[in-house]
Amino acid sequence: MREKIESLIKKFLNRETITYLIVGMCTSAVSIGTYWLYTRVFGISNEHVAKFLSMFTAMVFAFYPNKIWVFQSRGKSGRVLLHEIWTFFTTRAFAVALEQGLFFALVEFTPMHDMIANAFSMAVIVVVNYLFAKFFIFKKNDEAES
Repeated sequence: MREKIESLIKKFLNRETITYLIVGMCTSAVSIGTYWLYTRVFGISNEHVAKFLSMFTAMVFAFYPNKIWVFQSRGKSGRVLLHEIWTFFTTRAFAVALEQGLFFALVEFTPMHDMIANAFSMAVIVVVNYLFAKFFIFKKNDEAES
């Protein structure tokens, strides 16, 4: 039993997942911080518009740390880079729609505070985005470069 637990820990707690969580926390901080700025400082009264803008800001921030630091993609050719940018932003757009839907449902149909709904919906999307990035976006492109 102990060996199985240790095996699971080694499988899921590796450099890639730890750096993904760090970049994800930074991206979440950008999203939460910009949501706060948009709603409390810039006075955007529609929380759904502010949420969308904050997610877009965080998405732009997230591309290069994920490419370079987390998934260590070395693809530099125009074709590989274009593929990574295209799939990153299209899968993130899907995730934004999913996150926006979850946020909407939590804010409109539960008594949950908007900041808690924001954090909860972001946590769900972190997992979704990791799976997209690992299996569809930042594939090992070293062979594609040769």
